Amino acid sequence: PMLTKHRDQASICPFALREVSVLVELALGHLRYSLTDVPPLSNSPPGDVLESNRDRA
Repeated sequence: PMLTKHRDQASICPFALREVSVLVELALGHLRYSLTDVPPLSNSPPGDVLESNRDRA
């Protein structure tokens, strides 16, 4: 009985980790889109704004 329990946990773990990483990527994607939706300052191109945000994080 113990062996089957361990085997079930081993099969569930990678799936859970993959699901969490997908959720994190989706959340980061939404954050990135909300950042790009903000109109850029007139004295700097959008690329520079994104790069400065990436360096700060």
